[in-house]
Amino acid sequence: MKDLLIPDEWQSLPALLRQILGIVGKTSHAYLKMLVGFALPFAAGSALGLYAIPMTPSTSEALIRGVLSFAGLLSGFMVTLMLFTGRTEKTDSLSLEAAREYRDKVIYLLWSQTQTLVFSLTTALMSVLWMLAESRSNSLMLEILTVGLFGFLAVALVRTVLLPLQIFDLHQFALNMMVSEKADALRKTIAEQKDED
Repeated sequence: MKDLLIPDEWQSLPALLRQILGIVGKTSHAYLKMLVGFALPFAAGSALGLYAIPMTPSTSEALIRGVLSFAGLLSGFMVTLMLFTGRTEKTDSLSLEAAREYRDKVIYLLWSQTQTLVFSLTTALMSVLWMLAESRSNSLMLEILTVGLFGFLAVALVRTVLLPLQIFDLHQFALNMMVSEKADALRKTIAEQKDED
């Protein structure tokens, strides 16, 4: 019955999450760091949201429309970036151990990018909800959404700023492994030539 009703990608989700969390959990205090990495920017953004609440309705609406546009653009960028991050070019020469380490780095980076995508989509959704609440003149809901919206926007922005550094780390790892393997091959060639002499 499960195969008949539940889409395959939903069925594979639990196993995929176990694999991802197994790799993410290898770092020390991974879940605490993820919580802090979310909570600090969210708190800063929420505080900014509290400051933004007294704005005039026309200013608020223009700002929220800008946030919605930014969040949509960021979501599209994240999907494209995830497609490119998953490519494994220039890794043919990696040893088995280096290939496993590289795989873990790529999966960790994809997990991080997935979180950024989720936060940017949440920001976009909250922008739409804000506009709906504004059209119904629900001031309490507007205040709650403003605080949450700015919190998620801050998290998405901080994570976006960190992305280039994560991608640099991934490329640096692959390049260092390539140089190391070339150096090993050169040493082996020199040693073989000495043995022949």
